[in-house]
Amino acid sequence: MTSLQEQPNEQHNASGAQTLTDDADFLHELHSRSWEMELLLSAAVIFSLFQLPSLLDTFAEYIHFTIGTPSTLFFADSCILTLFSASYILIANFLAHLIMRSFWIGLIGLDRAYPRGIIVERLHYAGFLRQYVSAHVGQLQRLITKVDRASSIIFSFTFLIVGLLVFFATLTTVMITIIILFDLRGAAAYCVLLAPLMIALPMMTIVALDKFTDRFKPKWKQSERLASISERAYHLFHTATPRFFMAPILFVLTSNMKRWKFIALSWFYVLGATLSGVAGAAGYVEYKGAIFYSDAIGKYSTSAFYYDNQRPDRKYMLEPSIQSDIISDKYIRLFIPYNVRNNDSLLKHSDAAQFFAPEGVRFRLNGASVSHAAHEKEALETLKKSYSIMLNDSLLLDCDFLFYQHPKTAAKGIITYIPTTLARSGRNILSVQERFAAEAQAWYISFWQ
Repeated sequence: MTSLQEQPNEQHNASGAQTLTDDADFLHELHSRSWEMELLLSAAVIFSLFQLPSLLDTFAEYIHFTIGTPSTLFFADSCILTLFSASYILIANFLAHLIMRSFWIGLIGLDRAYPRGIIVERLHYAGFLRQYVSAHVGQLQRLITKVDRASSIIFSFTFLIVGLLVFFATLTTVMITIIILFDLRGAAAYCVLLAPLMIALPMMTIVALDKFTDRFKPKWKQSERLASISERAYHLFHTATPRFFMAPILFVLTSNMKRWKFIALSWFYVLGATLSGVAGAAGYVEYKGAIFYSDAIGKYSTSAFYYDNQRPDRKYMLEPSIQSDIISDKYIRLFIPYNVRNNDSLLKHSDAAQFFAPEGVRFRLNGASVSHAAHEKEALETLKKSYSIMLNDSLLLDCDFLFYQHPKTAAKGIITYIPTTLARSGRNILSVQERFAAEAQAWYISFWQ
């Protein structure tokens, strides 16, 4: 086997330029040693890829904690789901490649140890069993070739599908950025988000008609003007996509594989990764063995998210919290994070809605914000009305709220202090219920004193 460090034999034409033979020789050397690079890449990347879904999950929490407009949030979720699908495809394919290459190395070692393969004469078989064994003579070499080819193709196919998904996610991100920067809402926001589709659909239609009518050769295709329009649409369509790395891979695979196999394999990867991502994120797939255990969060359950001294190091949380499950202080410190998805309902129930700036990007050139006491008082009154707070069976009406940013989770919200004299000895239930939200939630925080 030739070493990569050896330089290919240089052949020059009359002008001294290097010929294609040199490139072919160099590529042949790369092909003969590509499995080494593939194994190194798989082993190095596969362990870091397992961290990618958790990073995307953290980013999704940040999006849900930051964006309150439903239309923008929907397309942001679509973008994140696309990235989840791409990450699952990468993980699955790198795992499959590592397994296939390991299997291939085992086959190579077996073929090297026993180059004669199956020796039928040494097997004391007769009849149909001997014919069955004889039919497998030479199968080991053919299996080595098939596994080697599949292992070499899987990298290119992986980055073809992932490249498409990342391209669509990037395009969606650009559209969402435009909407947020220019504070677009309603129909204007949907027009911006659907603009790429409205541009691409006519081009795709022209390219499809030009391709699928080649065998019929209708009269309208003889028009030079239509041919020019079709050619321009084709080039524009491919220029607007990541053609520089997708087109060579796509054309090589589609010209060497059966079309139905390529399409079926592509849809299998995309749909499989998407469905697995949705099912895993939403918790639809679960094996439950504890049949008497309730997963519902209510009066008869509790969670570490409700207590500051037990909360995990997650930055973005929407659950209210108190300082501890066992209270020995004089006051109960209740923190309620601000939920941006309640912006519209809060504006509807505010007595001074004109005081509040709309959601969007704001540039703070002076550093600190300017305090407006009237605006802050109205905001706190609106937030106070939006929550119903009860301690056991008593409704708390005189809670004094302040703006507060949680030091552990960095969440912005409101905080109030409730005297422990209102609580009883033993278990108490502090309930926080949303009043104006479209999908109102309720939290039941148990504590003991």
